[in-house]
Amino acid sequence: MKKNFKNTVAGVTTLALVATMFAGVAVSAEEEGAAENTVDLSVWTFEQGGQYNPNESGNEGYLNSVTMNGTGEVIDGWLRGNGEASKQAQSSQVTADGCVIDIENTGWDRNWSTPTVINPWSIMASTSFTGKSEHEYTVTFKASATERKLAVVDFVGSYGAAYSLEDPNAIVGDNNLIEIGTTEKEYSYTFTNWVYDNEPVKVQFMLGCVAGQKDLKGNDFTLQEDATYKGVVTISDLKVVDNSGDDSTTETQSETQSETQTETPTQAPTQAPTQAPTTVAPTTVAPTTVAPTTVAPTTVAPTTKAPTKVAKAKIASAKKSGKKIKLTIKKVANAKKYEVKYGTDKKFKKATKTLKTKKVKVTLKKIAKKVYYIKVRAIAADGTAGAWSKVKKVKK
Repeated sequence: MKKNFKNTVAGVTTLALVATMFAGVAVSAEEEGAAENTVDLSVWTFEQGGQYNPNESGNEGYLNSVTMNGTGEVIDGWLRGNGEASKQAQSSQVTADGCVIDIENTGWDRNWSTPTVINPWSIMASTSFTGKSEHEYTVTFKASATERKLAVVDFVGSYGAAYSLEDPNAIVGDNNLIEIGTTEKEYSYTFTNWVYDNEPVKVQFMLGCVAGQKDLKGNDFTLQEDATYKGVVTISDLKVVDNSGDDSTTETQSETQSETQTETPTQAPTQAPTQAPTTVAPTTVAPTTVAPTTVAPTTVAPTTKAPTKVAKAKIASAKKSGKKIKLTIKKVANAKKYEVKYGTDKKFKKATKTLKTKKVKVTLKKIAKKVYYIKVRAIAADGTAGAWSKVKKVKK
């Protein structure tokens, strides 16, 4: 029996968990003297799943309190009870670079089904920033706990994974599954944002019970689960840097300099006269009235640039091998990138994943032992999208 809380949250995070990310590695230093383009964070939101079934004692997710860094704002009054009555979400009043989270119990989800995947959704903390499409971001933060705590760090856009799905094989460092210890440690993640331009990208910490046999890469999960965890998790120094910089800075500065630059005179100013000027009385002349000439304005039709023509995309091949599908798209003229939709629903109304890529060869990972349906379309630089390809059916 699935919990409504999990269904709501997992629907948003499924795509993000399926993809791999560039995680747990040191970020390349910027050029010496270059300023970091740090982006602003929103207020924080905290969620607890509570207890879905009163007969499942010790299988709930509760928060005792949250204290925001810097401001000392305390978020308490968390509900207790059975079923939906204990599910709750609260937000901070101000922004902060972290928080102190007092967790009472995170056993929720650990006993469901076969333990082959991690289920950390019962307690979550998140903030967000406004992402720019195709920009690369680096997220850093520090974390510690009163006792060892497993957590999942994720970056979720308006329709799923915010990070690049172009090359699922380009894995650097560890998973976004982390083990927080009693000694403070710094974590760093770098990813390319593929959500719509100027849409929020959520930085999400999933602190529920991490139970399972496989990690997010599909490797054997060897860390001992942290069911019935009781303790405090501290997150601090959270910072998001836009490695791609501000798109408008250079152009704006150049235009401003061009408009305000004053040409240096090459000729010396004329010497002031030494003789007093002769005063002549003005002659008064009656003005002549002339009727104005009316000229009809010329109407010029505005020039409208026609959208780029983008042909219908075609799938060259889609071959399933184990838990992967190797997809090849026929190259389309004028296409800057391709949008791929795939899932187990042939009408693409549910259980559907979406990715955008500049490549014509991609590998879809975490594929279940089911029949999959795939379609693609090409998108031009001006955003014009071509028609969807024929749906490709990929059997087990």
